Amino acid sequence: MKQITGFLGFIALLVVAWMSMMGPRGASLGVPNQQVPTLPSVTFLGEGPGTFTIDPSHTFVVKLSAGNRYKDVPGPTYNAAAKERVWDFSFVPDDGVILFHKEQNYGYVEAGCVIKYVQIDDDVDERINHFYLDGALIHTVPQGMVTFDQFTLLEGGVLTFYANDSVALIIRICQERVTLTPTITPTGTITATVTVTPTVTITPTETITPTETITPTETITPTETITSTVTITPTETPTPTETMPPTNTPTATATPTYTVEPPPGPPEGTATPIPTRVGPRLDSCLRIDFEMGPDVARRGSYVVQEVGGRVLTSWWADEGWTDSDWIYDIDITFASVYVQVFFVRGDGSPPVEMTILNPAPGTPYGWLSRGSCHALEVAWPDGQ
Repeated sequence: MKQITGFLGFIALLVVAWMSMMGPRGASLGVPNQQVPTLPSVTFLGEGPGTFTIDPSHTFVVKLSAGNRYKDVPGPTYNAAAKERVWDFSFVPDDGVILFHKEQNYGYVEAGCVIKYVQIDDDVDERINHFYLDGALIHTVPQGMVTFDQFTLLEGGVLTFYANDSVALIIRICQERVTLTPTITPTGTITATVTVTPTVTITPTETITPTETITPTETITPTETITSTVTITPTETPTPTETMPPTNTPTATATPTYTVEPPPGPPEGTATPIPTRVGPRLDSCLRIDFEMGPDVARRGSYVVQEVGGRVLTSWWADEGWTDSDWIYDIDITFASVYVQVFFVRGDGSPPVEMTILNPAPGTPYGWLSRGSCHALEVAWPDGQ
């Protein structure tokens, strides 16, 4: 009997030890609604060479100069080599992904789920990243060295993320939910026609033949009035209003060598020009310059784009810089175009449009022409 009792106790100990080794069920199996850490705070510090210092409790995330590779370095100080990009993370979670021309599948996600994410290292160019639901585009990720954003799924489906540029992404799926309210949009036209014709007929039913003179003393006057009121409330159908972006109009003739040309005049007419090839298509060149005004550059990227949104080039500057030097081989859409310059800090804040100090006549925009080099003299806008 003692031997049986001892054997059963030994078996019980084995069961307890086995369950302890299994750990908490569902801890890393993607169980819906499991508790995961929130997104870290992230700040882009800059590009090496240079020395960076952060809170000792934080961690450096460093992108190496060669390849799409990152490393974690504990604070508080890091000496970055040339072309290394450096970020400050409050903590580095284990579930981040590094992508380049690759899709990440997150499986089926229910309607009403809020998707929150932080993305780093997305250069401002034509390589834009997107989220898809069942293969349909539902969200475009803003570009920048640090991007915090969120969106809500209006219906359930398989959620995927596709990176056209080399980025690192941390995402939180369905930590928050919203209750979706269906919207009913009437599409028909209701026409109501009501016609009311009141008719009153009085028919005498008795004939009195007097034998003497009778003086009538009472007059009967119909007093009934039939009134029909129909109120029809039409349903207002909103008319969409579309605002067209400014259209760049070619106004200069390309020459075979780079020369400094006078600025083009304001565009003539309202028709959208169609670019045509006549002879060789020459490039333009530009420089971003703070020397005309009282300001200097702040740390971040300066993006040049045609009015209408086509990105042409960018310049990364450190604090106090004043000139980008000439940037060559700029392929513009038309013979001459209007351009804007935006400052992108890289911390998730919105871009700032710079003031052009030497704009094209009659416009607030800078300008470029094929076969010509032109300086874009910039300053910080009022209040910035």
